[in-house]
Amino acid sequence: YVPTKECPKPSGIFQNASNCSTFYLCTDGAHHLQECPGGLHYDKKRVRCNFPKVAKCKERRPKFKRKPKPLVTEKPKPKQSKFCPKMDGIFSNEANCSTFYFCVDGTAYLQECPQGLVFDEKNMKCDHPKIVGCKREFHTTICHLNNTPDLLQKIELP
Repeated sequence: YVPTKECPKPSGIFQNASNCSTFYLCTDGAHHLQECPGGLHYDKKRVRCNFPKVAKCKERRPKFKRKPKPLVTEKPKPKQSKFCPKMDGIFSNEANCSTFYFCVDGTAYLQECPQGLVFDEKNMKCDHPKIVGCKREFHTTICHLNNTPDLLQKIELP
């Protein structure tokens, strides 16, 4: 058996020097970290969990020879879409009054107003074109098939 900091002896219960609320239960040299319940500390003198004032445990913090680098995980900055003036928000579609962009983290999701309505940028909702007064032209294209399958009639509606 080779002694370790967790198990100085092959079997027994040993204090965790870096955390007073835990201790090691060692069996045949294998250690199992155990936790004291509800704010209690391991009392190595009485070999049980006890109130902190009674246990008188002092945690030893590991000493670093040099200052450790902080672990920083930065989220990559999302690309901002050309349709999103800001990273998040709802924005009108310059090309079509009946649609708008819902932007989340700079990603634009094209949304469509219910049929016959247009997006009201001021009130952030879809409404009747007469109320909104959309200045951008929008076109709806309807194709009708006549008796001849290869002939399409295209009608532009204002």
